[in-house]
Amino acid sequence: MNIQDIESIKYFLKSNPKHSIDVIDYELNKALEKKLKYADLLSKYGSLEELISLYRSKGVSRLFIQKFKPNGTSNLRVDKPRQVALENTKNLVVNETATNGAIVEPTLAPAVSTYPTSVVNQQQMLGMNGSFGMNASELISLHTKARILQELEKQNEELKETSKKLIRKNEELVDENRKLQTELMFSKERNELEILKLKLEDKPAIEPETLKALLDVGKNIVPAIIQKQSASASVTPGMNASYVNLSEIKQGLISMVSSKEFTDQQTNDLVLLAIGQQHNTEFAKELSDLVVKYNLKELI
Repeated sequence: MNIQDIESIKYFLKSNPKHSIDVIDYELNKALEKKLKYADLLSKYGSLEELISLYRSKGVSRLFIQKFKPNGTSNLRVDKPRQVALENTKNLVVNETATNGAIVEPTLAPAVSTYPTSVVNQQQMLGMNGSFGMNASELISLHTKARILQELEKQNEELKETSKKLIRKNEELVDENRKLQTELMFSKERNELEILKLKLEDKPAIEPETLKALLDVGKNIVPAIIQKQSASASVTPGMNASYVNLSEIKQGLISMVSSKEFTDQQTNDLVLLAIGQQHNTEFAKELSDLVVKYNLKELI
């Protein structure tokens, strides 16, 4: 390769830091460098001349050098690839036509044994040459993509299986959560019923203070009312005449609640006491216990 060729490639790389080259071993259809930018060239090899000399010393007999420029998120080829014959001497030869200096399109070697079986079979079936008419860079890219595709398909199958397992696990958790929610709801209802039962068992039907207040009022006015009622029963016309067949305690009770000293709230409490005694044996027992506890009979 003459100085002008080397300078042309170097100028191309220098003109844009995103410009790059592929360096390919023609005989092995193997990429030695892919998308090598100028900064990487300098840090890794020192110069383009040193890169070529290095691979010549390793026994590489022929190289392709393909230029690329950025094209959005991908790269676009620039010109045709340079085919470089590496001689045993230090002189490098670039194959060009004798008439106009255009680069000769390289004839690629047949597909090597490392090609995927499916690619070789397709070549034989279609009756095409080993390269499908593509250059070495395109073949390498094709084989790389095929290998990546196989890996991605395998990963996709594994992810599908993992997804199925996660879906099944999620369904199991949803079902378990539904059962726990139902059990929690019933548990709350049971607890509320138990609490209500305990309250009913522990709380007296009527507060002792209320009962004591009623009896305190009664002890002060019942005897006087009974005495007054007995004295006036024979001469009082109208409604009092209906009391004649009642016992003295009943007549006294009626007169007691009719007096101004006995409030409406006390009358209401007294009615509740009477209803409780008639319809609830537990209430009646509690009431009797309270009367004994506070020795209320002695107050009348």
